[in-house]
Amino acid sequence: MNVIIQGASLSDLDEIQRLVKKAKSHLSEGDSKSDTQDLPSKALLISDLKCLNLHKVVQEGEILGIVTVNQETACQNEISVWEDHSNPLIIHRKIVHPKHEMKGVNSFILDYVEEKAKNEVYSSVRLYIPADSETEYDRLQKRQYKDRGAARRW
Repeated sequence: MNVIIQGASLSDLDEIQRLVKKAKSHLSEGDSKSDTQDLPSKALLISDLKCLNLHKVVQEGEILGIVTVNQETACQNEISVWEDHSNPLIIHRKIVHPKHEMKGVNSFILDYVEEKAKNEVYSSVRLYIPADSETEYDRLQKRQYKDRGAARRW
């Protein structure tokens, strides 16, 4: 798999929106109880792009997935469930096109984020997953991520 991760740009917006729409449709028709409202809006994607926080996974010109990472917290009370508050790299949006699920793209994204955290001297990598996402939970457990409990949005 000749796959790369690179910064996305505003010129990628239409293709990224199609990917998000496909993911939303896939979640809606599947057995998952995951809230499709958690998928990013166009305005949020534009903000991510302008802040240079959105990265795309590309193979032969096709965007297979996206990930947004930065140090901003999404929930006011989330910091209380974490032991180390110093310098986390936080994954906010990790979306893989449904036709590329179970093909190693999620692991490729996590490898990229973990390497970025190591190279840029972050204290940890943090992310949230839907409570019913057993596949993602298992994937993270195998990578020795620790469950820090639930966080609420205010």
